[in-house]
Amino acid sequence: MLGVVPWALAVVLAGSTLVFALAWHGVQQRERSRTEVASVATQFLQALTNFGGPTIDRDVADIRSYAIGDFASQVSQFFDSSTVAALRAANAVSTGHVQSVFVESLSGDTAEVFGVVDETLSNAKTSAHLELLRIDVEMVRTSSGWKVDRVDLLQTPSGFPSG
Repeated sequence: MLGVVPWALAVVLAGSTLVFALAWHGVQQRERSRTEVASVATQFLQALTNFGGPTIDRDVADIRSYAIGDFASQVSQFFDSSTVAALRAANAVSTGHVQSVFVESLSGDTAEVFGVVDETLSNAKTSAHLELLRIDVEMVRTSSGWKVDRVDLLQTPSGFPSG
């Protein structure tokens, strides 16, 4: 009987070690996914808020590379050929600096991200002005990585500088 106790303890210890290892792996996997979502969201917000008249075709293609679903439709409508031509003619420039990105939720293949971006806008006829953008982004994991399905621009809070 005394010989059974050490073996029973060894089995219990091995089982609890396995459970801990699996739990740890799950936590590590979720953290890697969260880091990946934040990185893609940051890159997307940079692409969305950094464009210029001379490079507008390449800039729009970069924005489109992140877009699926509803956001893909919005990009096609907003950056149609006449808008792109007008941005180019006006030598419009947007320079964005991502202040922060926060992954609000991550569940399976969907993520909600909140970002804050300082955006400076100018064109050939107006001087530069600064806007503070607060942006909600819904992302979806696809076979080619995380993509943007929905973008909501939130109103700038009062007391913040806006053009």
